[in-house]
Amino acid sequence: MPTFLVLLFSMQFLVLAQRHAGAGRVRSILMALGLAGLGAGFALSAHVNGVERGAAVWVASLMAAGLMAPLVAIPIARLHAAMQSSRLRVFVPIGQRLPASAK
Repeated sequence: MPTFLVLLFSMQFLVLAQRHAGAGRVRSILMALGLAGLGAGFALSAHVNGVERGAAVWVASLMAAGLMAPLVAIPIARLHAAMQSSRLRVFVPIGQRLPASAK
């Protein structure tokens, strides 16, 4: 189970890196975190289960996490859009000028 969770987070980083439009620093960091998570998942699995059985558990968890990652990443995109709209709702009135009172 811990191997699966580590690999699921790793896959989330890789999915987010793939969806990130630019080829800038953020995408590179997400790719590095995803690949580091793959290595950490293998190390964790090999430590807990031994090398041979750990490799088999890692591959099975990797396949399961790979299947789950796009399904879990859908709400992330919706969350990002919701954050953008709420940010606009909060900060746009601050930047607008207040109407002068008619006295």
